[in-house]
Amino acid sequence: MRLRTLLLCLCLLGCAVPAAARTPAERDVEALVSGFCDSWNRHDATALAALMAQDGDFVTVASRWFHGRHDIELYHRRLFAGRYRQSTFLSRAVRFRFVTPRLAVVHWIWQLSGNTDAAGAARPPSWGMMSMVAARRGKRWSIVTAHESTGRKAPAGEELGIDLPMPLPDDLP
Repeated sequence: MRLRTLLLCLCLLGCAVPAAARTPAERDVEALVSGFCDSWNRHDATALAALMAQDGDFVTVASRWFHGRHDIELYHRRLFAGRYRQSTFLSRAVRFRFVTPRLAVVHWIWQLSGNTDAAGAARPPSWGMMSMVAARRGKRWSIVTAHESTGRKAPAGEELGIDLPMPLPDDLP
């Protein structure tokens, strides 16, 4: 009885499921996020674009919409050759839910550092949220659409009494 009560309390508190208890689909969806960060940190536009569906969409923080794996790769190749060539991209928190067994909505907080502005001056670290729709087509999961947004902390009181699905890490810049 104590074990059942403990498990119920843990579920009610929203504790994360240990990685070992994840389903294959959950691990595959999480791998898209880690793959995105790994590809970015290697500055490998081809590997990053390979995570996208062939007809995928990518919307940048500057509201630029790229359609198709080719254009997504070309855009990132140019970033990695320029002002993002020494950048690092980290995933700070990830949440997702399955809309169907083959379709997931993914939100994750990212942190970026090491990039420069157009004139080559170092930019301060920044953070934001990436929202994605991931789909399983055949045996492979891919990102159908991704949209980045930059973050900033809300003024005091705006979030008071609201239970945010993904609270921001305290140490974000």
